Amino acid sequence: MAADVRRQTFEDDEPREPRPEEIVLLAEVDGEGSAELWRGILEQRGIHSMAKNLSAIAYTRHGSPWAVYVQYADLPKARELLGLADGE
Repeated sequence: MAADVRRQTFEDDEPREPRPEEIVLLAEVDGEGSAELWRGILEQRGIHSMAKNLSAIAYTRHGSPWAVYVQYADLPKARELLGLADGE
């Protein structure tokens, strides 16, 4: 369920490719445990990542939606490592 990685700029209305160092959404997962498991797999392979709880109301270890982010340059490798198809 990865979002379109193109970014909107303020200078014009044309979308652009993110710079390699920009942080982009890799995927959304259910629960902090899943997000941390994915982060661990990525970190072991040298891909820096971060996870964020997407629910402003509920903070539980299971069931609340979490997003996992990586740098744009690492996106293809991260998708491959986690078995995600493009746009999944």
